[in-house]
Amino acid sequence: MFSDLVGVSDEDVTNYGREIDSMRERFNLESLAVFSMEDLYEVDDHENMRDELRRHYAEPLAAIEQRVHTFPHHQSLFNGIQRFLFEDRVAIETDKSRTQVRNECKALTYEVMQRSDAWGRLLGDCFPAALRLSIHPQNAHSEKIGILLGPAEDNWLTPWHGVAIKTNGSFRLMRRHQAEALGAQVVEQNGRPAYFEVGENV
Repeated sequence: MFSDLVGVSDEDVTNYGREIDSMRERFNLESLAVFSMEDLYEVDDHENMRDELRRHYAEPLAAIEQRVHTFPHHQSLFNGIQRFLFEDRVAIETDKSRTQVRNECKALTYEVMQRSDAWGRLLGDCFPAALRLSIHPQNAHSEKIGILLGPAEDNWLTPWHGVAIKTNGSFRLMRRHQAEALGAQVVEQNGRPAYFEVGENV
């Protein structure tokens, strides 16, 4: 639902889902099931799926902007999302100034929040008794429970915006440039990059 906002192709998202299914089969994870927009909407076009989600579940952007300006935890969420969008885009869109990219990411952040809220409402309808977890920090009375995937200097850092680095036999998350500065090397599994590893005592 976010691919067009974060610069990821819909094809990559579909392939990502297929790889998750492949991993479930490979490791015989019969207790796990996967749910996505592709399971719900009978259309092949991802943009049409996003339109359906917005039409039935999204709030107006103005309402989200009002919450961001009113409640500190919504402002914190906005700041975290905008920072990640900015860091991703400023490295790719090198023809634009940092100020221009930051301003563009501000508008995109409201859309990310809008779709995230809409997806939450859809899940609430589809799975009313479910307990929702999030890989991002959550407010104490949020509808989701935040879980930390691994040690990191920044609690907002996730595998989507950082890398897993193995040091002294254990993993932590950090920025890729930080891992490379430590001399970490990429370790492959099944013919594709899996994580970084660095020597002892780092």
